[in-house]
Amino acid sequence: MSREVRRRFVPLSDEVIQEALSVSERYGMPYSVLIEKALGGLLRVMRYKSSILESLVLVDAVDDLRRLGLIFLPSHVARRVIDEVDEELFTQLLDEVSRSARWFGELSRVKRGSSPREFQVSLSLWIPATTVDMVAEGDGVYKFIVSMADASPRMIRLLEKVVTGIAAGYDVKILDLASNVNTVVVRVTGFLEKE
Repeated sequence: MSREVRRRFVPLSDEVIQEALSVSERYGMPYSVLIEKALGGLLRVMRYKSSILESLVLVDAVDDLRRLGLIFLPSHVARRVIDEVDEELFTQLLDEVSRSARWFGELSRVKRGSSPREFQVSLSLWIPATTVDMVAEGDGVYKFIVSMADASPRMIRLLEKVVTGIAAGYDVKILDLASNVNTVVVRVTGFLEKE
């Protein structure tokens, strides 16, 4: 028994169509193929993230990380490398992480806005093996708790650089920053948008 395939048409704004035509020309791919690939990619991401907007933001942010030249490694490998490199190379790594995190924060602020939620997403993307919780304390002050199970002292130092670098990029003021065995806690203020 054959199943009838029905085509469905979705209205798109002229601006979206024009942008899609421009992109398809730039990549030398038919417009219909571009639309199908874009929608297919978005749907694959949405299997894990139910919000279309959140999915698009995450895809864009991960692409920004890729443009920075950052790579993803299995967490056990990354932890081992971080813990075993000599102090001079580790210091260079911290400096580079700080610069890259600041640049990523600036880019995220410009592209996706300056909100506590965007800041939380940025922190989560940088070190996926962490859990980032956010608490609104009132008067525009937010506390972010970045937790990592079994974090070494060097991993905590690296987390501190990521947090302070991204905060500098978002142009928010750090009120205080505290670290302990498995967490980095930062209180910040100055987001342009509220939750």
